[in-house]
Amino acid sequence: YQILRGDVVKRLEKLSGQQFDRIYFDPPYDSDLYVPVLSAIASLNLLAPDGELAVEHRPGSTLPEIALTIVREKRYGNTALTFYQAL
Repeated sequence: YQILRGDVVKRLEKLSGQQFDRIYFDPPYDSDLYVPVLSAIASLNLLAPDGELAVEHRPGSTLPEIALTIVREKRYGNTALTFYQAL
């Protein structure tokens, strides 16, 4: 696995051409990172064909529509996880 540090959008752009089996995205809940990061993951094709993207967020919040398919959603108290795949 890799843990990348730095500006997330710039780091994602440098990963263009690579694909990952698992991506976990856990920004601060009220941040404005959801749209640019999820859009970049989808548009840069960073998720492998059988891979899974897990996005942590506040329950009841609306995630942006991206070119990936939601396959399941889980709630754990004050935390929700939405899982995407490239179907």
